[in-house]
Amino acid sequence: MRPVPGRTHTAFLVLALLAAPLAAVAQDGGAPDGGVELCTEPAGVGNEGYQSAYDWDDDGLLDWDDSCPRGYEPGAYDVDDDGVGDVCDNCPAYANPDQSDIDGDGIGDACDNDADDDDVLDFSDNCGGSDAADGGADAMPVHNPGQEDLDGDGLGDACDPDLDGDGIDNAIDPCPYDAAADGTICNADPDGDGFPTYNLKTPENTINDNCPETFNPFQEDLDEDGTGDACDPDLDGDGIPDTADNCPLAANPDQEDGDRDGMGDTCDDDGFCFVVRGEADACLDPAGPFAVLAPDSLDVDTGDEVRLRLFSNREDAHLAYTWAIVQGPSSTGLSNASGEAACSTPFEYHYVEGEEPSFAPSKPGTYTLRVSATLVDDPESPTATDTMTVRAYGSIVGSSDTCNCSLVGADRSRGAPGFSLLLAALALLAMVSIFRAR
Repeated sequence: MRPVPGRTHTAFLVLALLAAPLAAVAQDGGAPDGGVELCTEPAGVGNEGYQSAYDWDDDGLLDWDDSCPRGYEPGAYDVDDDGVGDVCDNCPAYANPDQSDIDGDGIGDACDNDADDDDVLDFSDNCGGSDAADGGADAMPVHNPGQEDLDGDGLGDACDPDLDGDGIDNAIDPCPYDAAADGTICNADPDGDGFPTYNLKTPENTINDNCPETFNPFQEDLDEDGTGDACDPDLDGDGIPDTADNCPLAANPDQEDGDRDGMGDTCDDDGFCFVVRGEADACLDPAGPFAVLAPDSLDVDTGDEVRLRLFSNREDAHLAYTWAIVQGPSSTGLSNASGEAACSTPFEYHYVEGEEPSFAPSKPGTYTLRVSATLVDDPESPTATDTMTVRAYGSIVGSSDTCNCSLVGADRSRGAPGFSLLLAALALLAMVSIFRAR
């Protein structure tokens, strides 16, 4: 029997009408012509969950509100209440708001038992900075490993304003080392660099050693502060100790670092390349070919859902993306795997609200996830890809019969479980209608 045209066409029409809205649901919306807003949050700073250029350590606290802007510390703990977060405090248990560290060893003076690094503990150091003899508790420790004390007054020569104890300050004493005026001891050169500590042979043209205990024959002094480069803890004189200065040889007191690579803008000759999540080897060059980045690695518990973060070197571009599991103990766990986005702050993309790609591994093990993206407005642009590692810990959650499963890279993005089965059922219904028409 020949098929009845009217019934056949009706069956296919029913199938098409039923399948069309479901297919629309299966497509991850976001295209402007589809009426879906791709940038549901304003571009700028402070967007929760998205990396901001004003949140250097990516801990959710903007730099000006962060007591530790260069150390990841979401809780902003500050045990000693000195205004410096514990993670980046060089004395977390002792208040030291200025973070003074005169020997540059990473341990603040407030808690360093040998603050001047002369191998003599401060409590027994005759220039230890805590003796009443050398100016009281607020006096700075001074490096003097030999503990010399010419006049035997208990105050080491390195910090004694009157070395020979004659009541005349060294600065105006014609012979600060001795009353004898033969010129020998008056021009002592303990570091042997050719520049006496106090050069008094020619008082009218005095040149004293700018690092009396450090060999520095060329007397370099970059910031011209009177302290030679060989012993100056702040070479450029910008108030930031060299150990913490992102441009130690170029004054930059504001420490601006636009691309977050740890090198200040003042001395960064490598060009702008925005560092993602503090990972120096993962940066985005806006002048380079279209590229995307995902976080390098992530540790999660089985069953926990995490949003998959997407970065690109194109700001506020219209992207189409797809996430896929390319390796792992399970091929399921992805939600909202595909979609579009067009809003970034500045290089991390915001997903359409409610359509954020996420991954919830049901089995423990190591997974490799890949993101692929294209520029919707530039069909000629190649597809950019990147991979990330997810390590899942814990026990198996649920089973394949109960989880909302999908094949590797399949799109479950619009929350249409069993969509393929439904299409198959509709196709079967259409075939039955055609058969009956025969």
